Amino acid sequence: MTRFFRVAAIGFLLALGVSAGGAAGQTIGSIVAWGDNYYDQRNVPAPNGGFVAIAGDYGHSLGLKADGSIVAWGSNGYGQCNVPAPNSGFVAVPAGAHITAWA
Repeated sequence: MTRFFRVAAIGFLLALGVSAGGAAGQTIGSIVAWGDNYYDQRNVPAPNGGFVAIAGDYGHSLGLKADGSIVAWGSNGYGQCNVPAPNSGFVAVPAGAHITAWA
C-alpha cells in the first residue's frame, strides 16, 4: 500500500505526492504526480528518490531532497527551474507562478 506524506495541489498539475513506500521496488521518498502535463511538470527527473518535500505552481515543480539539494523541472520560461549554485544546504522549497524561492 502506498502512503503519501506530502501532497500539494498546483496550478495545471492536479497534485504531487511524496510517497512513503508501498509496492515492491518503489523507492521511499519518490514523487508521484498526476493531472495536466502541458509543461512536463509531471515528468520527475531520474533518479526519483530521496525527496522530503515538494512544491510548485502553474507549470513547474520542485522537490527537496534529503541531502539538501533541490530538483526543478517543467516550464522554465522565467528561469524558475534554475537552481543557484551550490545546490546544497536547502531546508525548504516554496514556489509561485513564475518564481521560485529557496530557504
